[in-house]
Amino acid sequence: MKPKNTPKKPLRVARHVAPVAALAAVLTTACAWQAAPEKHAPPALRPLTGEVCNHIVPQAPITIATSRVEAQNPVLQSDGQSYALAYAIRSTPTSHIRLLTLDKQGVPQGEGTLFSADGQSRQPAIDGDGSGFYLSWLEGTRLNAIRVNAPEASPRIYSENAQSAASGPWGALVWVSQNTLFFRSDSLPPATGIGVPRKEPKPLAIAHGPIEDPAIAWTGHFYAIVWSQAMSGGRQIMLQRVLNDGSLMGAPVRVSGVAGIAQKPSVVWTGWDFAIAWATAYADEGAFDNRFRIFFAVVPEKGTVPALTRQLDFRGSADEVSMATSGSEMVLAWVGSSEMGAAIFAQRIDKTGTLLGETIQLNTDDAMCGRPAIAFDRDGYAIAWHEALDDASYRIRFAKLACASSAEALPAPDADTAVDSDSDGLKDVF
Repeated sequence: MKPKNTPKKPLRVARHVAPVAALAAVLTTACAWQAAPEKHAPPALRPLTGEVCNHIVPQAPITIATSRVEAQNPVLQSDGQSYALAYAIRSTPTSHIRLLTLDKQGVPQGEGTLFSADGQSRQPAIDGDGSGFYLSWLEGTRLNAIRVNAPEASPRIYSENAQSAASGPWGALVWVSQNTLFFRSDSLPPATGIGVPRKEPKPLAIAHGPIEDPAIAWTGHFYAIVWSQAMSGGRQIMLQRVLNDGSLMGAPVRVSGVAGIAQKPSVVWTGWDFAIAWATAYADEGAFDNRFRIFFAVVPEKGTVPALTRQLDFRGSADEVSMATSGSEMVLAWVGSSEMGAAIFAQRIDKTGTLLGETIQLNTDDAMCGRPAIAFDRDGYAIAWHEALDDASYRIRFAKLACASSAEALPAPDADTAVDSDSDGLKDVF
């Protein structure tokens, strides 16, 4: 029987200790969130090598899963040894989130975990820290999250009215509810007292307004939260630095600066600065498939003005951008225009947004594709995306971009790594 996890009410630790021990526990918990590493090192889960690939060697895409119902919106993260990949399986009247562990070549290690739902599950997000991966998703408007592989772990509910959300290291969550951007993390001071069980801290309001598409990055010392917000002339990308205890660090930074609909930001910490990429839609660009452009910005650790903001020069339309970094360079993945309509592309850039090497097209068939996700794994990058085929089936694809110095022999194109995506008890096949 396949493992299934049904969202429960938030877990509450009902542990009563002796008064002296209880006081010590409260003081320890209350002070723990104030501690910060001496160096601004990222968590061990997302190691920055500080090396530049020089060039990357694209490997042939493989199929991770196929399904007769919608399998879409994959998210990807690496701990340097393996990948965690999650995606939504949408059907009527219910849908699910599937979580898979992949080896470094992208081969699934078992059938993974299926998180069943009574409603429509969507918008999975995954990140992590030195203790493991942290997965969140929306079930209708309910925000669920779980620390993967934690003892006796089951999903917890953090909001009943969330419109969009993202997860970050150390139990960080950001979500939009009723025009307010909320934040919580495991580092927030607990809502507790002596002899009282620890309670979930009240989420903190970070910003207000017509907000969408939150994303989060962690420096090892504080968070940067980015989002898209409606303003005069369209939508703009904003950034707010937040300490572990939820305290705001200065005023919000307006990252984008041109008219248009700036949306779906991706943010990484390079070790010194924040790098942000996003897509901007222009209303007067003519054809719909030629109106999206990718922008890139660098925001320093301190200050209220971006160090640089520029449009990246890619041929045709470019949308749904995702970004990962080794510390000295970034690799972008996006959906762009091609002779067959749309395709998944990847490009190395340096810290100034200068293109490094050639743009790589990862898929060469005419399947409808979308939602690329990218992760760095010490010796290269990996990208996952979804495809919709003509026969009304769907698949999750994976491609490795190995650094030239660490290119490995990977599976042949379309290797048989598929799993049972729609939970019908049968191996998925076309």
